[in-house]
Amino acid sequence: MAAKKKRRTKKQQKKQRIITAVLIVLIIALVLAAAGLAIRYIFPSAKGFFGDGKGFSDAVDVNDPEKDRQIDMLSELRSSGDLFTVLKTWATADTGNSLMQSKDVTNVLLVGVDAAGANSDAIMIASVNQKTGAISLASVMRDSYTYMETPYGETAAKINAAYANGGVECLVDTVENDYKIKIDHYFCVNFKTFVEVVDIIGGVSVPVQEYERVAMNGLATSEEERLYESGESVKLTGKQALLYCRIRKCDVDGDVSRTRRQRQFMTALIDAAKTLSASDLPGLAKTLHKYVTTDCSVTDLVSLGTKALTDKWYKYEVASYSFPLEENRMDYSGHAWVWIVDYPADAKALQLKLYGNTNIELSEDRRTAIDIVRNGGF
Repeated sequence: MAAKKKRRTKKQQKKQRIITAVLIVLIIALVLAAAGLAIRYIFPSAKGFFGDGKGFSDAVDVNDPEKDRQIDMLSELRSSGDLFTVLKTWATADTGNSLMQSKDVTNVLLVGVDAAGANSDAIMIASVNQKTGAISLASVMRDSYTYMETPYGETAAKINAAYANGGVECLVDTVENDYKIKIDHYFCVNFKTFVEVVDIIGGVSVPVQEYERVAMNGLATSEEERLYESGESVKLTGKQALLYCRIRKCDVDGDVSRTRRQRQFMTALIDAAKTLSASDLPGLAKTLHKYVTTDCSVTDLVSLGTKALTDKWYKYEVASYSFPLEENRMDYSGHAWVWIVDYPADAKALQLKLYGNTNIELSEDRRTAIDIVRNGGF
């Protein structure tokens, strides 16, 4: 009887470890996807383990001809034959066969939007490299100007308009086409998940500068959201963390610093997730089940969880990046403000970060999108 009880205990312990590993994977994806936004990500046809689209009925309807598609009206750029051609040529260049992928690398697209059917306000690639033992968090700046193919036709716009104009499929395709990497999965969350997960874990500690504290308090709508200290390690509640990741107008570089704070927070949350106890799991699992939509099946999640457990992802080093890189972007202020991006160079840089190698060769005499705009040839 004792031996049987012992075997049962071992099985229960193994199951518990797998559940814990799966939840750690989900927490990483979840909170990265939330990225500090009041998120309502909508894609009701997702048939993943979490959610069936209920509660997300006001989704993007790509078949509605009356839909305000929210394409940014950069007429002076969109009418540019040369610029459009360069962006389209790169995006459509042998895309199917040129995407970087590896059995050792898993790429998850994490996206948040701030209103139903709106442009995506946070786009991030969470990449796990089992060969190098590294987790990479790569923010994609939402103001990056790009070519995209939507159900309404082809156009050029900020990358954050891809979701509103074609749902998650359009966004995934746009990211893959621009950066020539394979996106394996996506995760979608409601903003309530962001707050609840942080509180279940017991808060997270991040560096908060005084001007950031002031900016956070400027967004606070209740006393419990207000922050009364700054420093190298300040513990934030879920609501405070939401404000920390949302602020950007307090920085001269705007979204650059905002994505930096998002990644600082995400790294802190990953560290906090490593300390989860068995007693934390029921509440966390309930929260995840209520608010998460993903294309991952149960099998996918178990596979990810098993990999996380077997390869000890919780010991992996976490590195964070923001794309486009400074040397591969140029700001442009016309009808609206955007980043003009040298996508071939930026894609090569991202591939090197995620895979350690690249399949992109850059010719010395190539004409980039930056060259076209800088020389007024658009």
